[in-house]
Amino acid sequence: MKIGFETHIPLNTQTKLFSDEAKGRRSAYAAGEPGTRPVLQEKAVKDAIRLALTLDMDVTDTIAFDRKQYFYPDLPKGYQITQHRHPIAMRGTFSTTQGDVSIKEIHLEEDPSSTRNGAKKVYVDDTRSGEPLIELVTKPCLNTVEDALAFIDELATHVEYLGILDTTKGFKTDINLSIEATDETRVEVKNVTGTDNIKDALQYEHWRQTSAVETGHTVERETRHFDAEKTMTIPSRSKETYTEYAFIPEPDIPATRTHALVEEVEEHLPKPRQTIIEELTSEGISKQEATTIASHPEKRKYYESLRDHLSPSLSQTVITEHIPHVLDQNSKSWEDINAERLADITTLTDERSIPEKTVKDLLWNTLFEGKNPAAWLNAERTDDSLQQTVKKVVEDHPSRVEAYNDGDEQVVNAFIGDVTDAHPDEDVPTVIDTVKQVLENTGSG
Repeated sequence: MKIGFETHIPLNTQTKLFSDEAKGRRSAYAAGEPGTRPVLQEKAVKDAIRLALTLDMDVTDTIAFDRKQYFYPDLPKGYQITQHRHPIAMRGTFSTTQGDVSIKEIHLEEDPSSTRNGAKKVYVDDTRSGEPLIELVTKPCLNTVEDALAFIDELATHVEYLGILDTTKGFKTDINLSIEATDETRVEVKNVTGTDNIKDALQYEHWRQTSAVETGHTVERETRHFDAEKTMTIPSRSKETYTEYAFIPEPDIPATRTHALVEEVEEHLPKPRQTIIEELTSEGISKQEATTIASHPEKRKYYESLRDHLSPSLSQTVITEHIPHVLDQNSKSWEDINAERLADITTLTDERSIPEKTVKDLLWNTLFEGKNPAAWLNAERTDDSLQQTVKKVVEDHPSRVEAYNDGDEQVVNAFIGDVTDAHPDEDVPTVIDTVKQVLENTGSG
């Protein structure tokens, strides 16, 4: 069995590929409105070069674009802008746990519109049209379903690690499969998404082609699509040739030299992921946890921040257990974490020895509950007598509380004076933090 992939990787740019219009909105150019022209967005080009360099690919000196002409409802312009003659990069290798995969090329292209079949109509949504994709094309060098799935899973991890993947969208993968050595029997299964669907499509298509040959039938070279509900591939059309697409050079996008862009991208390439895994394991972190941290830029960033203040093992626990728990409880993502607030927390953990459970509670209460880290921690550690004194002083002076509510923070000094009179031996910073914490908990702040 010979398997090759054409995998479409959605990029995390803010704009469409050929206009500065925001993703997720209808683009005048992508919709083919008269008078609009394409303007190539540089970030997408840099993202493609970034991927190419990490796969040891040969980045071409000049990139250019072509019009791939076909007439379907998902293409308002009647053509798709892609790269046929001058891809961004060629000839590379991607290493997986199952072995090396030969990469033929990568190129940029625009995503078509999305469509939905109604009872008597085809509904077209142009909001996706024009969004940037990297198409990564492998050689037919994968021989088993296990090899294929390892490639897809590890490629997804790799592009997320590079910070170029739009994680809100999944890969769209075209599967090319043949049970014979000839290209004449190659079947293409279009637009398969998700690992489970890719697995089912591969298994079904292998069974279908094998059964055909064993019963004396010929496997036709064709394009099929995957029905996820029936877990089977269904004929779509005979396989088109390049001639049928009538490729022509895109006249509105000038050829782009890549030398300067390559130099710029090279300066900011991250360490190889494997190197980071080895560094983390040398700190005593398990291979599994090290792989998790190394593979996700946000987790790695926050781990490194915490590691400056906590032990590697506790930092690992915070990143792989505590914060994910906090995020899950609050329906938040890593991007929602306030970096400055986390810095405040790590400073506290550096200054004070606190148990693991307290770290977890501290993260919960300060990252998303909005509580002051120092005040919360002091409240947890302050004896009841100081707490009761502060609460009574606050209750006895409602006019001060009202003034504080109105923005007069100077009245805090009056509260502090009254409390220190009752607790002359108490640490002043502790008193200050406790007063502020009590005020915040009374809804004053």
